[in-house]
Amino acid sequence: GFYPAWEHGQQTWSAPAERMVLFIENFHIEPALRRRLARKNFRVTFDQDFAAVVHACAGAGAGRMDEALIASFVAAFDAGLAHSVEIWDRSGVLAGGIFGLAIGKVFFTEGDVTRARDASKVGFVALNCHLQRWGYLMNDGKHLRGRLCQLGFLPVQRTTFDALLAMACTRTGQEGRWTADQTLNLAA
Repeated sequence: GFYPAWEHGQQTWSAPAERMVLFIENFHIEPALRRRLARKNFRVTFDQDFAAVVHACAGAGAGRMDEALIASFVAAFDAGLAHSVEIWDRSGVLAGGIFGLAIGKVFFTEGDVTRARDASKVGFVALNCHLQRWGYLMNDGKHLRGRLCQLGFLPVQRTTFDALLAMACTRTGQEGRWTADQTLNLAA
C-alpha cells in the first residue's frame, strides 16, 4: 500500500489515511467524453513505449520522479509488473499516457500526462475497460483529484484499502505485455 512520493525535496514512501480507488464495476464515462470517444480522435496502445510515457510523466510532475525512481519503474516494466497506456493523436504523436503497476487484480496508477485535451481521460477509459474485461477488482488512483471523481473513483480509508489489497493482490492478473483490443468500443 505504500507508493513513492516527493516531500520537502526528497523521495519518500507514502501511505495516507485515505486513497482514491476505482472499483472497476463503478467506472463511469461522462456523456461528453463518450462523444469524444465516438469521434475516435485518438488511438490507444498498451506497453508500446513505456519509457516515453514515464519520462513524459516525470517531466510533467515538476521533478517528482528522479532518475533512480524512473529506472525502478523501467525495471518493473522489464519484469512484467509495470504497464503503460499510450494515447496517440491522428498524426501519430504521443498525446498522453498513463503508467502503473499491476499486482494481482489491482492496477496502481503511478502517473499520467496529457498533451492534448482529454487524452489522459481517453487513456483511463481504455485502461479501465480492459481491466474490467480482465477481471481486475480495482484501480488505485492515490490522491484526491476532481477528474478521478468524475470517472467513479472514491475515497477509501487506509484499513479498508489494506484489507482489499490483501485479498486482491493474491489473485493472478493479466500476465506478460498488454495489448489493447482495438475492436473494443470504448464509447459503449
